[in-house]
This record gives sequence, C-alpha cells and structure tokens, in this order.
Amino acid sequence: MSYKQISHLIPASHGQLEAITFMTADRTRAMIVTHPHPLFGGNLHNKVSYSLADESRKAGISAVRFNFRGVGKSTGLYDSTIGETQDLRTVIHYVTESAPVTRLYLAGFSFGSRVILNLLEEGYSPDGVILAGLPVRFFNIQPCTVPADYPLLCIQGENDDFTSIADTRNFLQNSRFGKAESVTLPETDHFFTGKIHLLKQHVQTFIQTHF
Repeated sequence: MSYKQISHLIPASHGQLEAITFMTADRTRAMIVTHPHPLFGGNLHNKVSYSLADESRKAGISAVRFNFRGVGKSTGLYDSTIGETQDLRTVIHYVTESAPVTRLYLAGFSFGSRVILNLLEEGYSPDGVILAGLPVRFFNIQPCTVPADYPLLCIQGENDDFTSIADTRNFLQNSRFGKAESVTLPETDHFFTGKIHLLKQHVQTFIQTHF
C-alpha cells in the first residue's frame, strides 16, 4: 500500500516536537504512537514503536511517531509522564486539526503506554488503544476507574521485568475497560526480543478486527 514518510516538527508550548508520519491515502484514520522511557534511550526510532506504526501503515492507517520533550529535536525537559502527557495532547490536536480525522487511535510502548494511560484516566476516549509492555509494576499502576468502551489491546512478554502476567491481569480485571484484550507472548522480555514478528502479527490482527 502506497504511503509517504514525512519528517516534520509539531509546534508545542515549549517549542516543538519532532515527528515522523507514515501518511496513507486514507486521511480519516490516524494512529499516534508513543515511545519508551526518555531517560533510558527511548525515542521514536525504537523498534517496538516503529513496529506499531508500521502495522498501522500496512492497514492503510496513517501513523505519527513523535519524540517526547527533551528527546532528539524536541525541545523541553523530561517531566515524569506529566509533561509528556501534555505532549501527547499537543500531537492529538495537531493531527486532528491537520486532516479530516474521524477515527483516532493511540498506541504506545513501555513508558509511552503509561503516558497514554494518563490520558485515558482523565477520560479521553480514542477509537482504539494498543498498550505494549505496559510497565504496571515499575510505575505501580492502579486500575483505571474511568468507564471506557473502546477496544484495547494489552500485549507483553512472558518474562517482562517491568510487570508480570499477574500484575497485568489484575490491572485489566479491575479497570473499567469494556473491550480489553490481553496477549502474553511466550519466552520473551519487555522488549519482545526475538518475538517482534509475533508482536506485529497480534497487532495487525487487532487492527484489522477493531480499527
């Protein structure tokens, strides 16, 4: 499926956010993808974040990856998910104002999935969510109490050091997500080492089914 890759800067309250967009012919659907922890080398080029965006692109959905504040060409300083949540709001506004988007999806990996969850806990309701490697244990994430009916996929490795199967199961069972699905990939870690192809397969199936 044809697409354009565009490198650009998104205006932000603190200056700018560096972004790369896979732009498809369908301007009505878009996915915004967030990256892992900025203090541990996380950026928009991360292999998991790239894979999420690439599967969106393969499904004909435009995908926007961006660097949080203080990463790459993005201005600002790391802000413990608080400022990064504002960065996500900024990108959402930019994407929905720049094209006739009627369906917006959010996908993130690790720290990036925690940032997305911040927004969901505030009551923001996208048309679908993918949380890869949500670090439930690392951030001591509590169940989301805001009712939600959008489709949500939570996917992780069996040997994830930042959460566990039980931690994630408890989080999902006690959250108020009406359409949540959980997938655990065997014999892999937080970064889906050696199993990226399985991550991509599950993500593509979820996109084709729900997006």
